[in-house]
Amino acid sequence: MYNIVGAGLAGSMLAKSFDNHDIEYRIFEAQLPFAASKISENLFSDTWLKDVSYIKDSLDWIHDNYKVEDRCFFTYQNLDEQKKKLKYLYHLPIPEVLKTGCIAEEVLEATKEGVRTAQNFYKGMNIICAGLQAKKLFKLPHLDALTGHGFFMRESKLRLSGVLGGRSGRYENYINTFRPYTHEKIMRWHDGYIWYGDSTAIKHNNYIKKQNYYISESKKRLKKLGITEPDHIVFGARPMNIKNKRGGMLVKINSNNIILNGGWKDGLVIYPYLISQIYKWLKK
Repeated sequence: MYNIVGAGLAGSMLAKSFDNHDIEYRIFEAQLPFAASKISENLFSDTWLKDVSYIKDSLDWIHDNYKVEDRCFFTYQNLDEQKKKLKYLYHLPIPEVLKTGCIAEEVLEATKEGVRTAQNFYKGMNIICAGLQAKKLFKLPHLDALTGHGFFMRESKLRLSGVLGGRSGRYENYINTFRPYTHEKIMRWHDGYIWYGDSTAIKHNNYIKKQNYYISESKKRLKKLGITEPDHIVFGARPMNIKNKRGGMLVKINSNNIILNGGWKDGLVIYPYLISQIYKWLKK
């Protein structure tokens, strides 16, 4: 029996792969503050990663296992002039990925026999996909996270003006690509929601210190877009391997504990590749 700790992108994709291979597992998700499992934009393109050797295999795996959406975005180089061009991206809705039916207990210790929570001990081999929590379980010097936030709004609350209104008066997805917010996005989400995320991506400890400031700056930019009443705000810490920004983090701590983490630069696309490497270890 395998214990998968964390049901974000890494843990949920591993669980999906285990389902495909009829491998028994438990999956734990404690929904801690700043958990990466709470939200992910999951936008990707083969052109963004064209120099990565595993891109084709990863994209094939994602398309084979999930319902991927084709999305059209407008990219603005200068909002004042409103010059824009089309960008076509893939979007994998986060509800399509996240595993349900998880054990809602925080793993406090991972040992050579299994994992321990406040309530129970679960015997088995451990694969730790728990973002920053993995740093608490094991002293991982190269694991950090970029933390940010985003806002959800009901489409009915939007005041369609400026760049938000298309020819038909309907909302358009767009991405800002000019400084100082090079990754500002607004997009149609799920269940009638619109998602707004700006470029806030600060190392976790620094983000915590200035969290209120970063949120206030995002709200100012939202107001310029005619959005004054977001429904709620969501936080997430995106794990990264600061030693190898493009390679993720795949570490064997000992014979019973493997770390699968750090998908920062390549996002969800790196995880099918790292999972394929885990299988090589498990077969030994």
